[in-house]
Amino acid sequence: MKNQQRIQKLKELIQKEIPKIMNLDFGCEVQYKHKRETETKTDIIIKIDWGADFKSYRTISGYIQSEKVITKIIGRPINLENVLRVIHKIGRTVVICKSCNGCIEDEMILEKWQLGQPLDNQTKETILFLCDVLGVEIK
Repeated sequence: MKNQQRIQKLKELIQKEIPKIMNLDFGCEVQYKHKRETETKTDIIIKIDWGADFKSYRTISGYIQSEKVITKIIGRPINLENVLRVIHKIGRTVVICKSCNGCIEDEMILEKWQLGQPLDNQTKETILFLCDVLGVEIK
């Protein structure tokens, strides 16, 4: 299994456990296609504008006038907090302490995680580690 496939499986698990990652809100990445355009674009929502009978989304590169043009919700980037919440939710012990730097049953997650970077930008070693911790099959 390739690293991108592993990352996708981890994302699916984390998005299932923390559904708010998929909310159309600040930081949510979406794909959309306006009626008169031929290609699908990907952008990130930075603000929601509300009207009397409509909701539009400001994005990094412009506007999405309606939810109807959104073809796919990619979600917010998955960060270390999301991963730790899922690890805790599935019943694994998560201990954050100075002496062990973030142990999970004697394994170091904070030592492996590139702080400030989302799941997509983590090393193959970190992805394999997370697959093991979260029980994601890595054929």
